[in-house]
Amino acid sequence: MSKEGSDSLYQLVQSLTRVEKRYVSVFLQRQAGNRGDIYSKLFDPLNKQSAYDEQKLSDFPHLPVMKIRLEDNILNCLLDYHAERSVAAKLKSNIRAIEILFHKGLFNHALRQILRAKKIAEHNEEFLSLHELLKWELRIVNAQAFANVSEADLKKLYKQAEECLDKVNNANQYGLFSDQIYLQIRKHGFFRKKEE
Repeated sequence: MSKEGSDSLYQLVQSLTRVEKRYVSVFLQRQAGNRGDIYSKLFDPLNKQSAYDEQKLSDFPHLPVMKIRLEDNILNCLLDYHAERSVAAKLKSNIRAIEILFHKGLFNHALRQILRAKKIAEHNEEFLSLHELLKWELRIVNAQAFANVSEADLKKLYKQAEECLDKVNNANQYGLFSDQIYLQIRKHGFFRKKEE
């Protein structure tokens, strides 16, 4: 049996938990009017295969394109499913909402979202997300032609953004030192004597 083609979609489908597979199936069925039914028909045989065999999928027209689109649908579905499971995912979702509100010109709504998200980011030490939230706050200040901000407030926002980056760089340096120590231990083992 020929097993040509990439099996990355198969690996993704096989990595899903039972609950995730159910969630994806429901998502694809809801999309049935928008070609989701075709993707559902491709998802099911991939899910049932014990080893990837592209020959068994030869009935599907434009299979390479379908595989790419199904993989995108599954990843979007997983993003939705896991959105509330981690602080980082929740913050990314908030940032997307802020971007939408910004482009709709709903600056006060976006600022309220930013204030809520900043509290979560600060509490969980998610400094990259906090930096991005501060950038959106500065974009809103700029879009409002600096109407509701003093020079001191503006400097404070830029200072907070700078401090976020300093904390990220600091964590990065600690990570590097920790990994270097680990590599030395793997290379030389633990030292047993004082001289070593």
